[in-house]
Amino acid sequence: MPPQASSSPSSATRSERPVELRRFTLASFAGLLAVLALSLGFTSAAAAKPKGLKPPSAVKVSRLTATTARVAWKDRSAERFFEVVAKPGARPAKSKRNTRSSEIAGLQPATKYKFKVRACTSKRKCSKFSKARRATTNAIPSTAPPFGFNDQLVIGDPGNGLLRSSGADFIRVPVAWSQMQPIAPPLGLPLLPPLPLQLNWGPMDAIAGELDRLGLKPLWVVSSAPCWAQNKGSNCPDELGTAPKAAFYDDYANFVLRIAQRYPGSIGIQVWNEPNIPKFWEPLPDSAEYRSLLRKTAKLVSDFGAKVPIVYGAPSPVTAADAKKDPTKIATTTFLKETLQGGVQGLDAVAVHPYSFNQPGDQTENSIRLFDQAAAVLKSVVPALPVWVTEIGFTTAGDFKVSPAQQAASLAALYEALVARGVKLISVHRFFDDASPPFKFEGGMGVVRSDRRTVKPAYCSLAVVRGNSPAPCD
Repeated sequence: MPPQASSSPSSATRSERPVELRRFTLASFAGLLAVLALSLGFTSAAAAKPKGLKPPSAVKVSRLTATTARVAWKDRSAERFFEVVAKPGARPAKSKRNTRSSEIAGLQPATKYKFKVRACTSKRKCSKFSKARRATTNAIPSTAPPFGFNDQLVIGDPGNGLLRSSGADFIRVPVAWSQMQPIAPPLGLPLLPPLPLQLNWGPMDAIAGELDRLGLKPLWVVSSAPCWAQNKGSNCPDELGTAPKAAFYDDYANFVLRIAQRYPGSIGIQVWNEPNIPKFWEPLPDSAEYRSLLRKTAKLVSDFGAKVPIVYGAPSPVTAADAKKDPTKIATTTFLKETLQGGVQGLDAVAVHPYSFNQPGDQTENSIRLFDQAAAVLKSVVPALPVWVTEIGFTTAGDFKVSPAQQAASLAALYEALVARGVKLISVHRFFDDASPPFKFEGGMGVVRSDRRTVKPAYCSLAVVRGNSPAPCD
């Protein structure tokens, strides 16, 4: 018969139970720690580096600037993202899934770094880091041309303090002739001083005062013909790019002269903006007409002895292929030749806008290429005139968007390339992201978010590459 159950355990059972209890207690405690570790995002070395998850190979560092670098690598696996680190001191950068390069921002000039990359899965498991690739960031350029931003200024806005701390020298300010001089001058007497009620200086005076408070200068860009200069009476749409009729070019020139006389400390006055496309020269761009407007304006200001530089209205970056596709536009290089051939008396500088949004390939390299093409034409037709770049930029919104780190790297790289090419003034479009953009890409062009408080990496990369260290970048 089976043995009877004993009311007291045997000596063997008594001796084993504490061991089993200790094993159970330790195992449970270890399991609890493992659960807690997983819930907090920690993994053991074995979990963090699972078998078969190999680090990326062939790591290369390229496009070094004083503050940024591009890191690329090879990896055959799918559905992985990558983490890039730069030692010492830079924040790690995470790439998008399945990409094989990443931009690192926030680096220090003339500093040696070790760049390493590791592969990670969606389950927070990562490989070992790749072999370190050493590289040294560029030194700050020894020359620093005047630098600024293209934007609408809000008088008294607290965010304007970021403009001052950015190290900018000027703001490129659009001026609507239509709003400043809504009443025509006396018939046949365009060069007489306008009557007080004929010029509305209030908005420009307010902007000039705000810029003076911030320690900045204005670069005025004057466009938008009033109705009377369009031969449309008093009832016409107030369009930014509406061109005047030829009979009123003297009036435009006189208005620019008055600006130069009223604001002698301005960094320059630009004669129109991107007049080679219909958006800014309505109804259709015309090289001969713009040439005539430019010549009259530059000569008049020069004849009256005003010292403010008169600057060519930079054409929009239209390639020959773009112009062939849309004949209403004039290719940049063609427009430069047709409007500047033979020179322009009284013109102090020429300007270009080497954007590359809609060009296939790398945006930074394309912008440099577009600038070089324009510069080659300018060297052949007006070799003695300095070249300004009054708009460049990369957006973090819309169809052409890049990451904030890429925007920072691209602007820093383009700035250094332009300085190396002898550009005498550089303006970035824009400072603040547009809170109500007419086009999506305008919502990401700034180096400060649309809240006018939060800086993007590009704010710091541009400040540091020019030898500044504003508080938001510490």
